Amino acid sequence: MASGHSRSTSRQDDDPVTAKPSWHGSTQSTRKVNTILSAMKSNHFEISREDTSVMLACLTDYWLPITSRSTMPPALGPSLDYKFIEQQSSVLNSAFEFDGQHYNLDKNASLPEGKKLPRTIEYKKTLGQGHFGYVAQVSDKNGRTYALKVIPRKTQHADAREQMRMVKQEIEVLRKVDHVHCIKFVGSYTDAKSIGIIVNPAADCNLAKFLSHFDHKNEDQYMVLASFFGSLASALEYLHYDLRIRHKDIKPQNILVKGENVMLADFGISLDWSENTHSTTKQEVSRSPVYCSPEAARDEPRNSRSDIWSLGCVFLEMTAVIHAQPFKYVQNILESHGSRNFRDCPDGIEEVIASLRKIDPEDRHLPLDWVEQMLKMKKTDRWTSAVLRDEIHKSRGQSDLSFCGTCCEEHKPRSPTSSPVVAPTMTGDEIGADTSDDLNKAEKSLEKAELHSATKNGWQTVTLIRREDSPSNWIPANLVDSCKLEVWPNKEQSHLALEGQHFTSSEYVKLTFTVGGGQVLKCDFWVAPVTAPLNSLIWNTSAP
Repeated sequence: MASGHSRSTSRQDDDPVTAKPSWHGSTQSTRKVNTILSAMKSNHFEISREDTSVMLACLTDYWLPITSRSTMPPALGPSLDYKFIEQQSSVLNSAFEFDGQHYNLDKNASLPEGKKLPRTIEYKKTLGQGHFGYVAQVSDKNGRTYALKVIPRKTQHADAREQMRMVKQEIEVLRKVDHVHCIKFVGSYTDAKSIGIIVNPAADCNLAKFLSHFDHKNEDQYMVLASFFGSLASALEYLHYDLRIRHKDIKPQNILVKGENVMLADFGISLDWSENTHSTTKQEVSRSPVYCSPEAARDEPRNSRSDIWSLGCVFLEMTAVIHAQPFKYVQNILESHGSRNFRDCPDGIEEVIASLRKIDPEDRHLPLDWVEQMLKMKKTDRWTSAVLRDEIHKSRGQSDLSFCGTCCEEHKPRSPTSSPVVAPTMTGDEIGADTSDDLNKAEKSLEKAELHSATKNGWQTVTLIRREDSPSNWIPANLVDSCKLEVWPNKEQSHLALEGQHFTSSEYVKLTFTVGGGQVLKCDFWVAPVTAPLNSLIWNTSAP
């Protein structure tokens, strides 16, 4: 029987500053930084292990080039700063290539005037701009067009560290994305003044503009818009189940239209880098207050169903246009109820749905059925993205419009009995038998553990029950909520039999917790219902 896999280390090793990595222990994201440090040592520049640890903890290759001491870690001395800045020229690139890699550009790689872009990138026009920088349409030497996001670099170390953390996260996620209804990563670069991220394609417009300029006299446009429902559901299911990430910022402005194709963009990590906040909730709410979920606004734990809420808001606006109403139709009704924010206007949402149901033809009301399941105030009542896509797929032939994109035509529903994509280490086995003997075993194995949570304190003391006979790990939902842990959906279910009661779960969390001696373990835990008689973690100690 499979279970969540654990990985043992020490808590100190979790902190890269105190982990004291080997001089030659290069990782992919610090390969060039290590090369610079090795070159400095070869040139008889003395660097302590402590300074090496600080450098590798604070800097990644995405930082290069560094041109100012203020950007370097403040714990280092000026001589080390200057020597590092001087030595980095040996690892910089002289030109950017459109090959999916990240380039660290030297001063000769970019044009000295105009937009000061890399010489291999031809600027066409600005597509949008804001506090973060700007997005431009650009082309390569063969005339292929792309979208380039340019972000001015922060110069103070604390600001730069947060910015580069987000840059690294965004680029590494974009590299994994491979779906017809998601933008594709082309390449990225860092130069002395800015960070550039290039994606394909350069869209014709975003969904907000598409809906605002919708031609209600053109029946072909109705067909295109209808196909967007299935396409967006397919893209979101891909993010949730295949990549195991939340989008976090679904809104019409982050949905791009190119010809008859629709694509998700900015997967919730492309923050407004002019604002340095460490609160994920504040970031989500401040970016898109109109579309953010009720739980995000209340600073409660979010999961993939928070994306479902946001997409449900977008679907309602799309449905209004399908019913020959203007794009602002939904917003106008919500504002008549006192707010533009969907989460604040449940009565407004009901009025919109009721009014659209009165408009013929009735076979175009199908999206309203989906929206009602997506805009449940309680997140656990909402559909998952897999259920949403299945329901849209089932709608084929029920309307004069096809709500499935080309990807939906080949769609095969995820079977609850098949191996889950999200958490392949989890099984649907029951945890022990309903006997007092099992409970006695559990009581004898009680001990204290520390669970790493998303709260300010970071670690929370909990009771740990070691169960060698348990085929899977469990955590009660109330503990998940109090620690504000990220919850993920799973297509396969697991069952818990304990104290005469049976519980079923199709959600899990990824935990980091410590046991005796400071040993740190990382593994997946099924989420038991809040009513389960558990105040502790149940851990399968036989997991590797």
